[in-house]
Amino acid sequence: MNIKALLIDDDFKACANLRIILSEYCPSVEVIGESYTLHDAVEIINKGNPNLLFLDMQMNGELGFDLFKLTDLSQCKIIVVSAFEDFALKAFQFSAINYLLKPINPQKLSSAV
Repeated sequence: MNIKALLIDDDFKACANLRIILSEYCPSVEVIGESYTLHDAVEIINKGNPNLLFLDMQMNGELGFDLFKLTDLSQCKIIVVSAFEDFALKAFQFSAINYLLKPINPQKLSSAV
């Protein structure tokens, strides 16, 4: 079963790195897009119907949690990928299935998926 995933991070290099790690360690994940802003993410979510979001928490003055205000995420699983531990508890309150710290550990990523 392929998992359709969307990468949401304001850092192009972080998205590229995650895409590479996913392709090597999680072959069942098909990356359907990358978004560098929450508003662009909403468009991709509404068009692509991803099953899984990899969501950064701090994005150019926005918080990843703001995405919940912008669109219905009830059909998506969410893995938070952040450089900061500070948002972990709140992430699980928003139904995140996992919380990965940057730099990404490939084994932890594979386990989370």
